[in-house]
Amino acid sequence: MISVITSSFDKINFGKLSASIERTIGTAYEILKIHNPGSMSISAAYNQGAAKASFDILCFVHDDVEFITSNWGQNILQHFEDDPDTGVLGIGGSVCKCRMASAWPQPVEGSIEYSRLNILQQYKRSDKRERHDYINPFNERKNHVITLDGVFMVTKKDTWQAYPFDEKLLKGFHGYDLDFSINISRKKNNYVIYDVLLLHKSEGVNDMQWFKSIFLVYKKWRKFLPVYVPGTLPPAEHDRLNNSWFSYLLNIEAKNRKEKMEKLILCTRLIHEIGIKRFKEQYFSFFVRHVLKKAF
Repeated sequence: MISVITSSFDKINFGKLSASIERTIGTAYEILKIHNPGSMSISAAYNQGAAKASFDILCFVHDDVEFITSNWGQNILQHFEDDPDTGVLGIGGSVCKCRMASAWPQPVEGSIEYSRLNILQQYKRSDKRERHDYINPFNERKNHVITLDGVFMVTKKDTWQAYPFDEKLLKGFHGYDLDFSINISRKKNNYVIYDVLLLHKSEGVNDMQWFKSIFLVYKKWRKFLPVYVPGTLPPAEHDRLNNSWFSYLLNIEAKNRKEKMEKLILCTRLIHEIGIKRFKEQYFSFFVRHVLKKAF
């Protein structure tokens, strides 16, 4: 009933993932491991796996994951049965995507929470302790969202066939989830679900490769952005989200002269293309100090 697809080259991670799926999924399944020691993008790997899938439900998952919930496969099948217009299911996402180049989370202001999340998160690049990240403001079984995190995404095969991962645009390991979920959200309903819990054993890295990837996604969808679930994004919030994310992008570490120049070009283009006066005035001096001076 479910084809589980993962891009992997780590035998230990894949073994633990496979064992946890066998122990918990609770329905007929197959696992399609796309061996990928960095030889292809994750978009290409996922498209390759989806093309080989025997079942109608496709589950794209990172290899450093272990499933906790028993019979989670039955929960997935029920979600698709409940809403025939379901696009993608995930365990982390946001009800909106701002106009600025950004990842899926949107910054919190006051009582407004845009993210939806349910995951056990471990950290291997810091000394942070494992934690259960849970954001469900209305205590629902699932939340309608626009964007989804790529650690776990489930869709139907015919949906993937209509909206495959964009391997021509995204040739690395970032941005594929943002692009995939935005694309499908235009025609179907994406959801963060709360009846599937998994353990993720590493955190993401937002470096210049990540920045360049999300900029490509921004370029592709900029005429469509911002996009949000109706009633979730007050007009007054638009500039704040753009400004918050631009401030974050300005602080992305550039490791060498080439990356500093790339950062300069991308930030300059964003200032020009977003075209908000208050936005330009607020960040111009910061931009000069922290980007221009560091580039030379």
